[in-house]
Amino acid sequence: LWPRAELFIYGVFQIQPLPRLASHVRLLFSDKFKNIKKLVYYAKSKGRLGYPNISYSVWKHVACNKLQLPESVAWLYFQTCLILSTSNSSSLRELELTLAKAKDDSESEKIRHGASVELFVLVLFLYAQLINKLSLRSSVASTSAEWPDSPSRFSDISTDQSTPIRPFRNTSEQHHFQFIYENLLELLDLISEPEEFVLGSKEHLLSVDAVEALSFVLEGTVDQMNSIRPVKDIIFDPNVLPKTGYSSVSYFELNHHKSAICLSTRTFGIRCLHSWIRSCLIQNPFTVETCILRGTRLQWTLPGGRENFSGSAPHTPTKRQRIATNAAHIPPTTGLRGNKLIVIASVSRQIIARTSRILRHATVKIHRANSAFIYLLSPLRSVTLDRCRGSTIVLGPIESTLFISGCEGCLVISAARRVVLAASRCCTLNIATPTRPVLLQPAFGACGGGSGGAYPACPSPSSLFSRSSPIVPLGNEEIMFGPYNTTYPELAKHLDRVCLAPSVNLWDQPLILGPESTRSECTRFNKTPVSGNCVWDILPPQDFYPFNIPMVVTSEDQREQPQPEGHCTPPHGRTLGKQLPIESLHDLSRALVTCPNSPRRSAHVGGDLTTVKQPFFLPLPKSYSDAISNRAQLYAQWRQLVKV
Repeated sequence: LWPRAELFIYGVFQIQPLPRLASHVRLLFSDKFKNIKKLVYYAKSKGRLGYPNISYSVWKHVACNKLQLPESVAWLYFQTCLILSTSNSSSLRELELTLAKAKDDSESEKIRHGASVELFVLVLFLYAQLINKLSLRSSVASTSAEWPDSPSRFSDISTDQSTPIRPFRNTSEQHHFQFIYENLLELLDLISEPEEFVLGSKEHLLSVDAVEALSFVLEGTVDQMNSIRPVKDIIFDPNVLPKTGYSSVSYFELNHHKSAICLSTRTFGIRCLHSWIRSCLIQNPFTVETCILRGTRLQWTLPGGRENFSGSAPHTPTKRQRIATNAAHIPPTTGLRGNKLIVIASVSRQIIARTSRILRHATVKIHRANSAFIYLLSPLRSVTLDRCRGSTIVLGPIESTLFISGCEGCLVISAARRVVLAASRCCTLNIATPTRPVLLQPAFGACGGGSGGAYPACPSPSSLFSRSSPIVPLGNEEIMFGPYNTTYPELAKHLDRVCLAPSVNLWDQPLILGPESTRSECTRFNKTPVSGNCVWDILPPQDFYPFNIPMVVTSEDQREQPQPEGHCTPPHGRTLGKQLPIESLHDLSRALVTCPNSPRRSAHVGGDLTTVKQPFFLPLPKSYSDAISNRAQLYAQWRQLVKV
């Protein structure tokens, strides 16, 4: 068994957890997490609205009245848990479409109240947020320990970067294992049955629903990695079940007709289950480190075999690509998605353009891309952009989360179900997302916009690396949001694969999450949030331009077909259009025209593009569409003037 990395990396927000989540009260094995345990009691008292699935209305009451959260943050936590725990994304698309069709806020709130998630899954999701909780005990611990991590040994602080490493543990797979291993008993205690629900029991018991919810946190294998299975399937394996404290009790009960009916309860003893899980727990075998050390190295070149570099002169030095994947080590049965990794590191002044089966539903991590152009045009599971500088990154539709951390001066174009930013500055995001983009903003991490700013002033750059100054997490600065501004021929197919609706786009409604989340500018009902604090802004329509993907990419079906005999790769510098028929190519640079509403079709293109009549498959806001149309008219007038 091992912890699922996707929950901690993409489900845990890189801020200090909500203070009321860790209120203290004595439980069976722990004196912590009072309000999380109270959530279980309260939800079960609400009948079908609270158990086995908790509705948003019940969670909203607890979050707003007990945890003192604004409604926007309460919905954010609930929606994030729903996205990460749902295996069928089509239900998410239906909910997003229904919310988009709501006529007013009251109808939208009524639709939200109908959404539900498993109670114990929500409890585990809230508990996972505590991995980033600061501990006074750990802060004074010795740094000489070599296991599982040594800050002095693995410190990644670089004084030549403007963004230092943030002291958050949710991005380290080693800390995932440590967190589960040290707090497993408390975790099981939170989802155990209260005393009043257990008859004649001398210890806390776990119901079958609680054990099934553990699959949200743990997965594993029983056949030496020939298959990956959720923990609920492993526990009910005949060879494993006797070791988990499983018991089944049958009893008779009189119904309203006064006839006896036989009922049975299936439970697990918390001590036996804890002992078995702890004895089987290992570190995640699908970590980034394992992918780099043992994965398959990839060397992606430009289409046609051309050299993959970009520089002002031929002698411009470029670093060798470091691209690795563990796709060859993933068994056919992978359980929940998120285990297939592709790691792209240290890409400098290079162009990467790819659409392939390896990328499909993979978790992509791009680390330290410097002045690079990256085009990954396939449906993806999740994407992390970490400490990239001055790069242009175009991504295919993302089923789960796009996480941008420590980036500076980047242009990111993507359609994603969730978009989260942390410690980034001067980035432009042309996105399409059915959820509100989240800006993780520590109280001391962003510049204030005048005397009325919501955040105190930033620390000076020299103080960040002073030996006497602690490392502080930075907030986001000067983030520019714009609508999705590109297309490619298979975009519609890829959006359908990840169940994203093109008509739902909340790109212009970002949410600031942090200690200041209770301020009025973060509420959902404020359609024009205060952006004067230099954290984010909306791209003006006059500065909006379509983005042309400037290359020819072979279609996925054509690339995967076996090549006929005598076929040779075109020489360097020759275009693919001279070697292959035009029907097998996708000329992405011609897929966009100046005017998005133009019905004309270029005779030169022929029949290779299915999106020429509607270049922007994702609809643009009217102000941006009008700006492009006006620019096209001015360009046409200029051409006539030049001819004269």
